[in-house]
Amino acid sequence: MTLRGALVAWLLFLACPAAWALDLAALEDPDHAATIDGVAAPDAAGRFAPLAEDRFEMRSSASAWWFRLRLGPGPEGRVLHLDGNWLDQVDFYQRSAAGWVATSTGDLQPVSARPIEATGFAFPLAASDAPQAVYMRIASEGILRTRFAVMDEAAFLAAEAQRAWIFGLFYAFVGALVLYHLLLYVAVRDTGYLGYVLYLGSVAVFLASGSGHAVLWLWPDWPWWGSVASSVMAPVALTGVLILTWSVCGGRALPRWMQRGFLVLGAANLALSPLVMIDMPTALAIGVPLQALAVCSLLVPMIWAHRDGNPSARSLLVGWLVLGPALLLWQASFRGLIAPSAWTQYTLYGCVGVQALIFSFALATRIRLDHERRLEAERRLAETRRALTGQLIEAQDAERRRIAGQLHDGLGQPLVVLSNRLEGRVGGTPDGEELVALSRTAIDDLRRISRGLHPHRLDLAGFAEAVPELVDESFRESGVRAELEMGELGPLPAATELHLYRILQEAFSNVLRHAQAQRVRVEVRDEAGAVSLSVQDDGVGGEPGTQPAGGVGTASIIERARALGGSARFLRPPEGGLRLEVEIPR
Repeated sequence: MTLRGALVAWLLFLACPAAWALDLAALEDPDHAATIDGVAAPDAAGRFAPLAEDRFEMRSSASAWWFRLRLGPGPEGRVLHLDGNWLDQVDFYQRSAAGWVATSTGDLQPVSARPIEATGFAFPLAASDAPQAVYMRIASEGILRTRFAVMDEAAFLAAEAQRAWIFGLFYAFVGALVLYHLLLYVAVRDTGYLGYVLYLGSVAVFLASGSGHAVLWLWPDWPWWGSVASSVMAPVALTGVLILTWSVCGGRALPRWMQRGFLVLGAANLALSPLVMIDMPTALAIGVPLQALAVCSLLVPMIWAHRDGNPSARSLLVGWLVLGPALLLWQASFRGLIAPSAWTQYTLYGCVGVQALIFSFALATRIRLDHERRLEAERRLAETRRALTGQLIEAQDAERRRIAGQLHDGLGQPLVVLSNRLEGRVGGTPDGEELVALSRTAIDDLRRISRGLHPHRLDLAGFAEAVPELVDESFRESGVRAELEMGELGPLPAATELHLYRILQEAFSNVLRHAQAQRVRVEVRDEAGAVSLSVQDDGVGGEPGTQPAGGVGTASIIERARALGGSARFLRPPEGGLRLEVEIPR
């Protein structure tokens, strides 16, 4: 059968499930004492009440109900279908040459007890050349609802196959969403994804159990679980959507009274699941108003968060607006306010699928917003850190300048005077010359320390003139051969010159203390709107491609580059050694 033909057959089955008009009548058996011989006797015919429709519903009845279906002559290959998966006991009676033949099944028996494995209960009808009557006895706690249809068995089985194919696609789609969000929950440990998995998974089991697919495909040998699965899953689904709403709408950012409401409703719904297994009537009596309250209460935090500009909460609201009419339609059908039909069921399935996608989009939107907020926070943190680092470095440089000035002017000048007087008074004697030499050494050391604290040459001549002097002073007595290549440098702000000078100082210090180098090459260029520095040595730089361990000097270089809006990289070239590359935008 082609896909188009299968779809046409399925739609025809939905539109016209019965090919034969039915002559139905019902008889109540309050004491459960009637037998097939009694109800089929001629004097019992008047006790049957004709049914105007092909369906029967009792909101609550402790009685057993007998149904008589009169059929005209017909060939073999017809089937009687009872559309209703929650019928505790169904006994089907059909007369044969040897007498009444009984077939017993129901939702409290395994699927193997059914004559035809299908949703609901289906019974093959024997061929007959004359009018005949078949009887059914149905007993069920709670709501007794069923719909009778007689149709060609081949058409019925084809329609069942197409229904299974269509619903299988739905369950596969829902299963893929559940698995995907379960993996996301395992990866990110976000309770919103856990709530989504609980909600959608429970809804899928609820729908599959109510439609009869679960008992056929998942637990054909567990009739007791099949009879309670829907009622157990309903509160679990509501708990899941409470968790989802809590997470998406802000959780602890919500008002305290709203948080307590979430906690109370979630705990009450979870308590309903075990109660269903113990006392179904009590659980249903409590659960229906409680679940209605929970569904209505979910709108409060969604509206609250939506007013605060939460787009994920808006998606949740849209999801409930999509599902709400379908739920009302299904509930009206379930409670007999409108005639049940296949379309109410399929509308519910379709809206659940659309809502599942919208809820998934809500989670994705929230994750995207969280990511954007995290990036914005990281950006602000980086800016704050750069600002604080810049202020710290500037304060450090200012303090160095102050100390260097005090050493040069406050201590250096008296030492010069002292050295001159020593030379004038005791010069020419061995002890005097030694004292003069010591004083001049002290003056030289003081000047070197002062220059190390603050490069006065930088203030006087600028960066381009100070760099060659720095290179010479740093490597003059070290045994390291230094090469300097400088391009033309345009004017730079004083703060930029000082940072670049300090970066070179730290780089040269690292080479002298750690590299064990024989040669160092320094390059300074001003091109493409940026000033670049490069310091490369041939020392013990470690394995090529690895980064050096970060010390105080390394951190200072990186932070000074960042303070200028630039970058600093330490590279290990294939030929060995270590290379520092710094680029500062103008």
